[in-house]
Amino acid sequence: MMLVIIVNTICLALDRYPELEHSTVENLSWANHIFTFLFTVEVLFKLIGLGFKKFYADPFNLFDVVIVATSIFEMEMAGKEGSGVFSACRAFRLFKIFKLFKVGDPT
Repeated sequence: MMLVIIVNTICLALDRYPELEHSTVENLSWANHIFTFLFTVEVLFKLIGLGFKKFYADPFNLFDVVIVATSIFEMEMAGKEGSGVFSACRAFRLFKIFKLFKVGDPT
């Protein structure tokens, strides 16, 4: 999952600047959907595997839930009025890189 987080971070960094060709923006949009799907599946598997109580005992799991929920909502709002706020929330997914440096837990 570490590689997925790193590639996601790179894609998010490329998403807005510099100005990209339409085909590249379209590919990054597809990548965003794929990463959101993968992170959603990760959260669901961890929730099932750990159980509700143990899952929510870890603050990083709560952080993942917030990121996934924000990403899904941002995708649903894309192109609609007021979607800029949720598009800005996509930047929170960049913080997932900090999960790689979590001490004491190899997950």
